[in-house]
Amino acid sequence: MCEQMEVVKYRILCFLKVDPFSYDLNFVSNTTAAVRLAIRYIQCCAEKEKAISSYYYHQEACARLVDLRESCNQYRCFRTDEDVDRWIEQ
Repeated sequence: MCEQMEVVKYRILCFLKVDPFSYDLNFVSNTTAAVRLAIRYIQCCAEKEKAISSYYYHQEACARLVDLRESCNQYRCFRTDEDVDRWIEQ
């Protein structure tokens, strides 16, 4: 099973045109687990004094994700979906 998961991770990262040797992919059971994983990752970076340099979030994001901005060098809040779309199109 473990080998199958590694193959799936590799194929997904290649599909996304991301270097599978520089990045990893994590599977979680639900949104709450994904939020907890993101929070823990950013907190670990902050503890190691390797703050995330840029953090972008939507105004309607989960409050726990909004609070993470304090662990980052700079952050930006998108007020609307259109703001996000414009940023993506840049």
